[in-house]
Amino acid sequence: MFEVDGRADRTLAENIWHAQQAGWPDVLTYDPEKDQNRRKQVMSCPEGHVPAINGKRLHRDEYPFFCTKENTYSAWIGHLVAEESLSQGGQLKAFLRANGVYNGYTNFEDSKGKHFKFVVRVKNWPPPKTGR
Repeated sequence: MFEVDGRADRTLAENIWHAQQAGWPDVLTYDPEKDQNRRKQVMSCPEGHVPAINGKRLHRDEYPFFCTKENTYSAWIGHLVAEESLSQGGQLKAFLRANGVYNGYTNFEDSKGKHFKFVVRVKNWPPPKTGR
């Protein structure tokens, strides 16, 4: 299970929570070929084309994650401050690596990577309502 904590990654948790509430699935399938293609796309994006708000660079936040079969180019789109987006990517890579489907270079070590399904869960979101 890939778990996102709303206390640690507020915007990421909010984006995933809204996507799942809108009907996107909570069980995803890692797709190493899409992951490799995404890497090439990101590396070719000029820095000047990244939007910014209040001087902070933003990244697109797609759910289902772009590296999954469930992302069929129709996804929930949110935005994350670049640092939080990079943190999420690192968390997802660490999760995939811990489950033996990502080795950092070819993106999969064996056929397990092509069919690896995992649950995405958001905890500590939405935040508790404060009473008046």
